[in-house]
Amino acid sequence: MANEVEAENNKEVQYPLGISALAFGAGMALGFIIVYFLLSSPLIRAIAALVADGQPFVKVLFGVFLFLGTIGLGGALAGVMGGHALSRFSDAATEQRFQRRGAISFFVAHAVMSLPALAMVGLVSFFNQDIDVSFTKLPMLFALIGLLYGLLGGLLLGLQTAGLVRTLWVTLASMVGFGLGGLLLGLVLRGAADLDPGFWRVLAVAAGFFLFGASGGGLLAFVYKGFQDQRKILSLIHISEPT
Repeated sequence: MANEVEAENNKEVQYPLGISALAFGAGMALGFIIVYFLLSSPLIRAIAALVADGQPFVKVLFGVFLFLGTIGLGGALAGVMGGHALSRFSDAATEQRFQRRGAISFFVAHAVMSLPALAMVGLVSFFNQDIDVSFTKLPMLFALIGLLYGLLGGLLLGLQTAGLVRTLWVTLASMVGFGLGGLLLGLVLRGAADLDPGFWRVLAVAAGFFLFGASGGGLLAFVYKGFQDQRKILSLIHISEPT
């Protein structure tokens, strides 16, 4: 009985949009920092060196999967933290399921979107030889990447936690949120390009990823809180009906 009361109290948290935005934003920023240092460390090169040089195809394939897996860790961390925040005010799934399914959804979104994102940035740079022109296009480019990221991440999360019918709303909210977040991330990256390589540039990019996650997390909270409020209203109507 005590657990049921506690679970119900968890759904009445104040500022659910802020809590979710903070959780997703912090997860994205922390995930970026962890992935950055992992990819910069000798650890990844040491793991890649386990494949013999006489197997170039296997070595390349292993390297790609190792790269995608490492990138995906950043999304998984954001999914765990964001899933925990969503579970505070939504009973669409238990806390553990929200965390687990959030980790799966954003691990896949991070990993799958990393290569297309690099390819799109490369194409823009190729067709705009003036590097200044390329940087002016970063906000819109990352807005598009954010839309696609939100489409994939929101679709996976919605199917696992909201059901087939409500998945559309989760996906739309995710696309709008992460699309706007991508625009903000692109603006930060454009400004960070003027900074010297090192601590301040990494910190600026981490701040950009915080905005990216916060924007998407806030919109996801808006939808899941709406589902929860709708369920409460329907429950009150059912209770008030004469027997």
